[in-house]
Amino acid sequence: MAAAAYRAGTQAGFRDERTGVLHTYGRKRGIVSVDIHVPKAAPAWARDPEKLWNHAEAAERRVNARVAFEWIIALPAELNGFQRAALVADLSHLLVDRYAVATMAAIHAPDTHGDQRNHHVHLMTSTRSMGATGFGAKVRALVDQKTGPLEIEAVRAHVAALTNQHLERAGISERVDHQRLLVQARKAEAQGDFGKAALLTREATIHEGQASTAAARRGERLERSGWNAMVHASNAQLLEKFVAAAQQGGRWIEAPARSGADQAQADRTREVAAATPGADSRAGRPTPSKGRAGRTPAGSKLTRQKLSATGGRGTRAQGRDADVLNTQASQASDSRRVERDSSQRYMDMLQSVIEENGQRAAEAVAYARLWNWPSADVHALAAHRVADPRCGVLLRQGIDAATQRTRAHKLGERRRARHGAAMFATARERQAAERAEENQPPAWKPKTRREWADLRRKQRAKLGQAERREWRAQVLVSAQAMSRYVSQAQAAAEKLEHIESRRAAGYPVPGDAMRSKAATLSIQGKARPVFTRRHEPAKPRPNAFRIPPPLNANLEAPSTQTRRRHPRP
Repeated sequence: MAAAAYRAGTQAGFRDERTGVLHTYGRKRGIVSVDIHVPKAAPAWARDPEKLWNHAEAAERRVNARVAFEWIIALPAELNGFQRAALVADLSHLLVDRYAVATMAAIHAPDTHGDQRNHHVHLMTSTRSMGATGFGAKVRALVDQKTGPLEIEAVRAHVAALTNQHLERAGISERVDHQRLLVQARKAEAQGDFGKAALLTREATIHEGQASTAAARRGERLERSGWNAMVHASNAQLLEKFVAAAQQGGRWIEAPARSGADQAQADRTREVAAATPGADSRAGRPTPSKGRAGRTPAGSKLTRQKLSATGGRGTRAQGRDADVLNTQASQASDSRRVERDSSQRYMDMLQSVIEENGQRAAEAVAYARLWNWPSADVHALAAHRVADPRCGVLLRQGIDAATQRTRAHKLGERRRARHGAAMFATARERQAAERAEENQPPAWKPKTRREWADLRRKQRAKLGQAERREWRAQVLVSAQAMSRYVSQAQAAAEKLEHIESRRAAGYPVPGDAMRSKAATLSIQGKARPVFTRRHEPAKPRPNAFRIPPPLNANLEAPSTQTRRRHPRP
């Protein structure tokens, strides 16, 4: 009841019939509308939000029962109030038709001190289906461990589809997508839109929530706010580097030196001069006695300054030569719009080129890191990747092989650590079971035989569970399993070496000659190989001052362990 009253924000408030408490949030601002959506067969009291949620409370028997779900959905700021209300109505009917539940939709406007695009709706739905007699059975599809995530994903897809329908109906080109950035990037890459794919591979921010927003207003900064600021700065810095690289590489597209407005003005001057009596058609301008075309005539009520200030829209010239002035103003406005659209297309094309080249360079850098190459080799490989798409396929195969090798190494280490933890847990449970009699209560508070039997049974059950976990962990670290991990890592390493040889043959870099020479010397026994990233530790040198072994074979060698001054407790 308190949650419904807070989201509705009514002055009268909602009274909880179970406790008699009146929940009122009349001072809350930004409540645009509150509507109830129920199935057609619902009773009349279901249209009243206060009665609806009191009946929802009364339908539950458990003290910790879940009474309602809440769906918080962002509304596009490009839509107006009526269009957002229509979208919310469709979203509410989506939940009502899908689960036969009652829904209260509360549209909230952006906060005065926050982002003015933050239009959103709170959809509170009942956890029980509603029929002619009221609330019925629980809706288990949303809380089931198997069907719950699938239902949430399906609802998200329907919300995105409805939002895009309303955006298209309003004539807005923007669209929303409910999928993760990685899935959207892969989809764009499959469609051949590499610029969009590169843009979607940016690092995503996290939702800050109400607490972070309130802390920011108090002048504080929580961990989430700091993380988002760092992500924004990193993405902006990466974009600046791409722009600088594009400028240095000669791929920066400059706008025309002469603007569209000036060009349209000059064209219109020539047209007026050609149509004016006494004008010199060859020169493209009228005679000095009639004044220059393109300037405002003295008898006009619209001055040149006013025409420039209004942008040629919203004001119509009157008087002598009004048609010429109005035509010039409309053409200047059209030329400015064309110039703005052209500039936007230039920037979009530049952004796509930068993002595509940046993604290709990132693949080259990731591959070069596998071998610890110098910067000269990295730049050469990035140039190959930008020039030839087949190089990118080869580099991605090498990165995947390196990932498989690292995963095989870490898998064995993780499972050994898990086996050690399982052995420790088993020893602890065994010790607890063996010392059960030592933990008897005092004489003034004895336990019965049944209580002691229950205690020992629980300890034996815990010991059995720990032993089974240890057995499963031991199977995963057996000799056969460990050999399988090693073979997987070796196969991935051999595949990576083969890909590197193909890369050196097809896309050479300056350091290949030195590395091939070092490999030849290592084969002859004059040097160590340099192709492996993880070098083996050097063998310890023999100590010339080592203590010799005892002459008598029956005597024991001196112990290398440090003797303790006091015995171990």
